[in-house]
Order: sequence, then C-alpha cells, then structure tokens
Amino acid sequence: VLLSKNIRIDKLPKGRIIPLKRDFMFTQIFNDENYNFVLYQLLADILDTDKEMFVDNIRYLNRDLKNSNKRNMVNKVDLLIKHKIFSATGKDKEEYINVEINTSEVMLDRNKVYSNKIGSYSLDVGDKGYKNIDRIIQINFNFFDTNKLRLLAISQMKDQDNIVDRGWNDMFYTISVNLALDSWYNLRDEREKKAADWCILMSTEDLATFRRKAEEIMSKEEADKLTSRVLELSDDKENIALYTKLTNDEMVFNTRL
Repeated sequence: VLLSKNIRIDKLPKGRIIPLKRDFMFTQIFNDENYNFVLYQLLADILDTDKEMFVDNIRYLNRDLKNSNKRNMVNKVDLLIKHKIFSATGKDKEEYINVEINTSEVMLDRNKVYSNKIGSYSLDVGDKGYKNIDRIIQINFNFFDTNKLRLLAISQMKDQDNIVDRGWNDMFYTISVNLALDSWYNLRDEREKKAADWCILMSTEDLATFRRKAEEIMSKEEADKLTSRVLELSDDKENIALYTKLTNDEMVFNTRL
C-alpha cells in the first residue's frame, strides 16, 4: 500500500519503513557517528577502495541533528566530511567528500553550487581548518531518469587529450538509481553490483527487502544494528509526518531557497 504524501498518519503499516532516499532519513543515519560503519561501507563500495582507510579518519562537518531542524534539512548539504589522505611521498593532505540524495533534476543544480562553494571556501561548514583542502569528491544518488549510460558514471575536468586540468582534481560520481531497478540493465562489474545493492537499500519501503540487502552489503551484526535504527526512525512521529505530509513541491521549493 503506497502512502499518500498529503495524509498524516501516526504509524506506518507493518513491514513498511521510510526509505533512506528521504534526505531527513539519510542524514539521521549517515551523519551519526554511532553508525559510521554504514558510511565507511558506502564510501568503500562507491569509491572502490578499502573500507579501513576511512575508519577513524573522517570528520563530520555539516549537520545539526536536533529534532527541531529535521524539516529544514532539505535545503542543506546531505553529507559533508573531511577525510585525510596521503600522497605517494607520504605527505598528508585532506579532501572533502560530499554525498547528495537527489529526487528531482533541480537538485543537480544545487549540487553544482555546493561543489563550487566548497572549492571556493565559501560554504559555511563550521570548520576552522576549512581552507586546507586538496580535492572534492561529490557522490550523487539520482532517484530519477538521467541521460547516463552507466549505473555508476565517474567524471572529472579534463581536456580533449584526456589530461586533468591543473587545479581540477575534483571527482564526481553519478549513480543513476533507476538503472539499478531496471531488470534490463546489465551490471558492468562487481563495483556496479555493489552500487546497485545500495540503490535498492535506499529505495525500498519494504522491511524484509531492506534487511536482506543490508546483510548482503555488510556483516549481519552491522545489518541488524542498521535495520534497528531504520525501524526506530520509521516509528518516529515527526519522521512519519515529514514522510507523509511533505510534498515534493515543498522539497523542491526549499532546495531552490
């Protein structure tokens, strides 16, 4: 049973959850250090790297998770962290990783603004060491049709000879979620298979599907902890009110603001 966005209820039907593609849900999990193992796994799978490189090596920058601010989260970055990296010579640098959940195309314009603001040091992130930045990584989960031919498209500023422009080390990962949900799309490799699992995990409203996908992505212990948290958030009356009452037009309006 699909829930109308304009009808307020106090409890979801049994076996239903609020999907993680709702940014107020995504934020309450991925910006919470108590569930950093979920963030580590997401970054490792999408960036195709070792999860251990993120453990105890990131700093959350952007979100105040007080309940009173949930409704206002829609016009702020979904996730911004600072991550320490090391060059081939052993010199340490820092990069910013920005993850965005997009439910309409207008949000892509917002993401360009965010990446430019981060790169020009003009985004207020409450971080005194903010200007010490080597690279920006932006991961966009797009929950609408795109013109991409791949589930996971990776882009960077390069010239016609495929040379990275000086000062443009930034990387952009676009994940076209609908391709993961399309039975006709053939996953290209193991990396896309992992990305597809995340797409399904974030899209589903079905508890059983969520639990199964979580166990495929991470350990059973971690999946149980994540599922319990999602159930807790899906039982929160304020979250339910946002889920059932906040219309897409309101979300787009707040994004434009």
